[in-house]
Amino acid sequence: MAGIISINPILYSQKTGRKIRDASDQNQQDAHNGKDPRKDTVKIFHGTGTENNDLSEGIAIETVFGSRIPPVSSTKAFTGHTTSAAGAVEAVLSVLAIKNQLIYPNLNFKTAMKELHFLPVKNLVTNAKINHVLSNSFGFGGNDTSLIFSRY
Repeated sequence: MAGIISINPILYSQKTGRKIRDASDQNQQDAHNGKDPRKDTVKIFHGTGTENNDLSEGIAIETVFGSRIPPVSSTKAFTGHTTSAAGAVEAVLSVLAIKNQLIYPNLNFKTAMKELHFLPVKNLVTNAKINHVLSNSFGFGGNDTSLIFSRY
C-alpha cells in the first residue's frame, strides 16, 4: 500500500476562499437542525491489542459518544503494528474508507471486554454512508493524536 497525506488548511482556505472552520461550523449547524454528525461517522480504533490500551481507548469512545457509538474497527490485523508509521497508515485507510464507502472488519476479534458496552465491526461493510472517520493514534511517551477526516 502506498499513500500520501498532505494537510495544509491555510493554503487551501486561501485558494478556495473557504474558512478553515467550515467543517466544524457545518457539524454544529447540522446538530442544531436535528442531524447527528455521528450518524455517518466511523471510528478507527488504534487497537494495539493490549488490554490496557484497548480498554482505555474503549472507555474514551464510550465517554465521547455515549450510547450512540459509531461503527468501530481496528486495521492493525491487516497491517501489523507499524510503530511510528501506524498513524500515517491509518490516515490513508481512513481516507480510503470515505472514498470507497466501506468499513473495515476487525480481524481476529474473539473476546469482548466486560467493561465495554460495544463490539467492533467483525465483517466488511460495503456501501456504507461514511462522511467522517475518527482515527486515533497513540505513541510512546504520550504522543497521542485523534484526527477527523471528512468528505469534502
